[in-house]
Amino acid sequence: MLSALIAQWGEGVHICYFDIPFEITLERHDRRPQKDVFSKEDMRRWYNLDNKLNYPNEFIFDENTTVDEAVARILAELCE
Repeated sequence: MLSALIAQWGEGVHICYFDIPFEITLERHDRRPQKDVFSKEDMRRWYNLDNKLNYPNEFIFDENTTVDEAVARILAELCE
């Protein structure tokens, strides 16, 4: 699905990939107000290790990236 959207929209597409270990993802999910919307078991079924698309405009963020850093990077790329 994402590849089809990227093909449709071309070079203007920007992709954000959060390369975060699953255990950290679970810890962060526990702090969300929506944590009861779906379960950890659901997340285990959905989780894909290293599921990058490897397109030119794909930004990779890791577990050390703060929300402010991610937002700043995205805004900088979009406003170029």
